[in-house]
Amino acid sequence: MTPNELLPILWTTSVIAVSTLIYAVLMRVKLRHLPEIGLGAGMTFLIFALLDHFGWSLILSNAVAALAATIYGEIMARLQKAPVSIYAIPSIIPLVPGGSLYYTMAALMNGDNAEFMRRGSDTLMIALGIAIGIISVSVIAVFLPRPGFRKHK
Repeated sequence: MTPNELLPILWTTSVIAVSTLIYAVLMRVKLRHLPEIGLGAGMTFLIFALLDHFGWSLILSNAVAALAATIYGEIMARLQKAPVSIYAIPSIIPLVPGGSLYYTMAALMNGDNAEFMRRGSDTLMIALGIAIGIISVSVIAVFLPRPGFRKHK
């Protein structure tokens, strides 16, 4: 990968990290969590962008990026003694197929069935990849101990 190929990816990653921080502020996340949230969102998008650049499929690149985001959320939650959702949800936001869903619905409303099917299958693959990544980690994380939390009898 040449620097000319990497620079736009790094620029987009930094813009996404800042955008996610703005989202977190609007959602009233405590200020002490913001650096980790920005780092998580940037990391997630960077993983996705690099895998996409190297030709990984849409579902697999989203699944691996969501897997990394969820692992990151679980680790940060344990380190900061905070809920996983504070870190995992903002980290996954860059993967959400908003634009793809918009174009899918636009094609449906315009009666363009071929474009609707193409865009719709891409949107479903993205959503499925995100779900696979989240579920893969969450199922395992349920069985791991959380320091500072006790199970009640």
